[in-house]
Amino acid sequence: MKRTRFLPAVVAALLLAVAVGTTAAGAPSASALGSLGSGSASSSAGSLGSSEPPPTGEGLMSDEFRAKCVTVESDAELRVVVPACTYLAAIVSHDGSKILAAPDVWRIENGANTASSAEELKASMGNDWFTTYVDGMRDIRWYVSGDQAIAYYILDIKNSPAIKSVQITERFKVTDGLIDEIEAVFAYCSTTAENAAAPDGSDICEPLGSGQG
Repeated sequence: MKRTRFLPAVVAALLLAVAVGTTAAGAPSASALGSLGSGSASSSAGSLGSSEPPPTGEGLMSDEFRAKCVTVESDAELRVVVPACTYLAAIVSHDGSKILAAPDVWRIENGANTASSAEELKASMGNDWFTTYVDGMRDIRWYVSGDQAIAYYILDIKNSPAIKSVQITERFKVTDGLIDEIEAVFAYCSTTAENAAAPDGSDICEPLGSGQG
């Protein structure tokens, strides 16, 4: 991840792109997400209509992590969220070998392409940034529609005097049980983020360069 200050406009741009869909080469081109509702999936499409039982994530991540990440219930939601959770689990474990990723999966973070294949994506989980600074993940919330899901979550950071947390919004598209698109925007926080929801409208994160850190 590049250490850039997060701008609210970036989140708005991501949500707009997800809402309307795009067709540019290398950019998200999946069916648009409908109205976002916590933990709800709208019409099933493609692989989501499979008669096969949905994945559980068992054996692909620790039971502890699975309990806090796989928080949806319907089969349609599980078909998207469980593969996405294998990616989130790898951020914490630094082991990308169990990520359910398509061979040509791509990842964009704050507008920069950081992976263009499953091999690159899985290898990145063991990079110095993750192994040195990631201390844990919490407050994962899901918004699911069709074959796409958006996760909001907090990364807690260690070994950094300036960065205490990272607030992340990440979109996943899943086809036939494999992640084929990941798009993230994030903010480095100079104070420990309290939660990823802030239902009372309070500040979640004090961005770097905004007066502290």
